[in-house]
Amino acid sequence: MVSRLLIPLLLTGALALACGPRSHGEASSPAAAAHSGMSEDTGRARAAARAKRARHDGEIVPSLSVDTAGSAIRFTLAVENAGNKTIELHFPDGQTHDFVVLDSVGREVWRWAEGRMFTQAHKTQIIAGGDTHRIEESWTPQVPAGRYTAVATVRSTNFPIEERVEFIR
Repeated sequence: MVSRLLIPLLLTGALALACGPRSHGEASSPAAAAHSGMSEDTGRARAAARAKRARHDGEIVPSLSVDTAGSAIRFTLAVENAGNKTIELHFPDGQTHDFVVLDSVGREVWRWAEGRMFTQAHKTQIIAGGDTHRIEESWTPQVPAGRYTAVATVRSTNFPIEERVEFIR
């Protein structure tokens, strides 16, 4: 009895798979892509980028840069959502980030948040799939020239981030 039902069920499944919905990329032909003004290479590059992000859903990719040109030192923390799905960062209060500068022996010489006041309300930050959220701050140093380390933190409770970069002033 079971064997008589197994073959029709397998055939029905194969037919449903063959006739099922297709993604936009599978359904479009190279001729349709050329007609729409998009080259085949551009379509492949976009598909590769989507596939790369899909492998990294839920992954945050941070990068910290320090610009020492001029009298002020500029810090930029880029927080990229490497996936396709939107990510929501949760913060326990109004302070979403901080920047700290440490000297060559690890002593704190400057903290962005020191002396600032922040709300005590919970806060959220949404980063769509493939988007990057940038945080920029600057510091006018009152310290001698030398080797320093910048430490940037995102104070999210569900995606805490800390990035470090050495720089010379």
